[in-house]
Parts: sequence; structure tokens; C-alpha cells
Amino acid sequence: MVFQADNYIWGLGTQDILDIFTETQSARHERAEMIVREAHKRQAIDAYEDPITSTIIQTLIMPQLGNEYVFNRLGKGFTGASKLEYLPVPHRARAVPFADELPAKPVPESVSSAVRWGFVGGMGLVLVITKKAWRLPFSRLGGWGESGSIVIPWLGGTPASQFLKALVSIFSYPLLDKDPSVKWHLINFLPQLISPILIYTIEGYRLGNQGSLLALPSLFTAGMQVQGIGRIGPLYAILSAVFGTESIPGRTVPKEVAMSLVPAVTLGFALPTIMSLWPTANVRAWQHWVALWQFAPPLVNVLTALFSTGLRRLRQRRSPPDEHEKEFERYKKRDVPVLQRAYMYAFAVQSTVHIATMAYAWSHPDISIAKTFFGLPNPFKAEWNLPSLSQQLATFFRYDAVTALAAYVGGNLYSVWELRRLGYIKTRSALKAALAVMAGQVLVGPGATWAALWSWREGVIADLSQ
Repeated sequence: MVFQADNYIWGLGTQDILDIFTETQSARHERAEMIVREAHKRQAIDAYEDPITSTIIQTLIMPQLGNEYVFNRLGKGFTGASKLEYLPVPHRARAVPFADELPAKPVPESVSSAVRWGFVGGMGLVLVITKKAWRLPFSRLGGWGESGSIVIPWLGGTPASQFLKALVSIFSYPLLDKDPSVKWHLINFLPQLISPILIYTIEGYRLGNQGSLLALPSLFTAGMQVQGIGRIGPLYAILSAVFGTESIPGRTVPKEVAMSLVPAVTLGFALPTIMSLWPTANVRAWQHWVALWQFAPPLVNVLTALFSTGLRRLRQRRSPPDEHEKEFERYKKRDVPVLQRAYMYAFAVQSTVHIATMAYAWSHPDISIAKTFFGLPNPFKAEWNLPSLSQQLATFFRYDAVTALAAYVGGNLYSVWELRRLGYIKTRSALKAALAVMAGQVLVGPGATWAALWSWREGVIADLSQ
């Protein structure tokens, strides 16, 4: 009304005032409907209008979701509030900015929903390809390469022991293959698993992901060893798109967890990987390292839990926590510098391995980079007619790497879109990030690119708190 009054020298008439209030009502109508709709839903649950549904939600689901989910749901009614342009807004510290304070306007739900389900469909297609391409001849596995035997008495004569020997046998073929491109591909591929292991672990501890399947990183790291990262990667990307946290305070990871990540990844994954790829004359010891590697990804989760628990108890012994202070810990961003160091560690290791292996392959006369990565048979063809077991296993590893790459790139690009959808970054920044993701696949490798993207993303979300 003040704005319009400045434009009318002779004052406002009755119709002018009606138009002003109509415009104001139109601007606030959608948000008002959303607030009323959410209030009705909440009231129906609290009033037990449907006793079975309310009982399940109140007693089984809500206790698992944590208070951050509740805060996020309730906060949606406030973030879209309108600002009076002619009145100064006093600065008050807040973890969640209002919608008009974001770098960009959030994308409408209709558009974001279409993109989300399009992405889910694309990742579903990758899963279909893995269904066709995973052709492991388990009946022929069990030996150390073509002729050796595997002796690993850890699990006795149980079916689990036979399954472990089959996994070791799968790895033994590329390790012993006379074709240099087969082992080179494995050396390039395995270190790229650092980023998914690290990021699955971090996302599992994020405050906003509690109560969802993303809070169970061991489920995915163990699945990597049983089903392959090429199948778990797309599945995780789908779950992340559907259940991933949108809350700015929900970004928080306990500082003790962040401090535990680098030693856990180093001892739990990096060391077994190096020893598995390093040939030794002591074949039994080599087999034990390869067997230990089968447990390496979930071992990272176990070590992270152990180290973080020890650090937490040590801190509590030195200074007992105040309950009020504990609730506000999520807003202090103390985890950000530690997480950034973990991302940089992952970036340094994976980019070094990628550049070194690419340089080696470029100079080796018997290795074709294009053929090794992308010389794959049609997954929808009934018979591949591969002449040897070694070539069948090499093809499996190549398909595992290619489908994982599709999940990495797709998930990375979708995470950039999520930042733009929520208004956390401008369109120009989103385009730059997307181009960097594509270029990074070639320059530093998919794992290092993912780590660098998450480092940038961590800073973007943390900086939104005022």
C-alpha cells in the first residue's frame, strides 16, 4: 500500500485499495494453503482419526526420524514468509534463511518432481543393465587363478567359507592375468571406491538422514562386495534422491565421526587394497589379504563407529556435556573443517592413482584405454562367446566400473540440481559445477571428482546459515 501510494499523487481510491489487497492475497494464497494442508495432516495424526496409521507413525516411525525431521517439517511454514520492503529487517542469527534470502528462487515442486522421477528412471535403467550384464560363472570359481588352490580356514567348512573363496577366486583372475590391461583396470578401479565408501559413511551420520535407509551405510558397503558397486551405486542414488535431507541444519555430522573418517578409510580400506594389489611370493599371505579386502568397505564403517565412540567418551570425560548445549551443537559448523580434510584426502589419493594409471596406460604399447574401459559386449545379447573364464571375469569388472561411473556422474549432476532446486546456488554456479563434474571424470577420475564436489557442496550448505 505504501509502494502504491507513492505512485498515486491524488491518493488511493477504493478500487485501488481492493486491488492492492487482492494482489497481496494472491501472493500469499499458495503458502497459506500449504500451511493449512499440513496442519490438517498433523491434526489428523495427533487426533488418531485413523488409529492404525497414527499408531504406526507415532510409535514406530517418528521415534526413528529424530527431532531434525520435525523441525524441518514445521519450518517449511516459516521460510516462505513475505518481507515488508519498506521496513528494515533486524539481523538475527538463524540456521535456516528465509526463501527471499536464498541466492536463487527455489524451483517449483512440479518441475523438481518431474526431474526427480526422471533421474530415478535413469538409474533404474542402469540397474536393468546390471541385471543383464552380471554373468558370473560361480560353478567354475573356487581356485586361485587357472590352477592354484585357495586355503582360507577363517570360516571353517561352512557355506560362508565357500562363498568367501569364490569372491577371492574372482579377484585372483585379474591379479594373475597375463594381459596387462586387465590388472591395470583393476588398479585404476579399486581406489575409486574410496569416495562412495567415505560419502556413504558421512551421509549415514548426517543429522537429517536419521530414520531413513541412508542412515545404514554398512548396508551399502556390504552390498558393494556382494552385488558390486555398479549395482549398489544406482540404488543408492535412487534412495538419496527420494530420502536425502533437504535441511540446512540436517547437514551436520558429529565432529567425532568426522575426525574418525581418515584413519578408518586408511586402515579399513586403503591398506587392504594396497596389499591385495601388491604381488608377493607368499601366496597364502596374498590370499589372506584378498580375503580381508572382501570385508574392507564395511570394515570402514566399523572402525568409524569404534573411533568416534572412543573420541566421544574421551571428550565427555574431560568436560561433561550440557544438555542444552548439545541441542545447539548442530548449528556451530565445527564439523566442516574436519570433513573438508577428509574430502581432500580422498581427492588426493584417488586423483593421484587415476593420473598415474592413465599415464602408465598411455605409455604402454599393449594397453588400449578406450578398449579397456568401453570395449564391452552388448548386455542384451544372449551369448557373448567369451573364450576363457579370465575374460568373462574381466568383462564383469569392466561392466561394474562402467555402471558405477554412470551412477557417479548421474548422482553428482543430480546433487548439483538439488542445490539449484532448493535455491542454494544460482543457475550459473550450477552450470559451472555440472561442467566441472564432466571434466573431472577425465582429468582426475570419478572418485576424486565426487570428493571435490562434496567438499564444495559441504561449504555451500554450511555458508547458508547466518
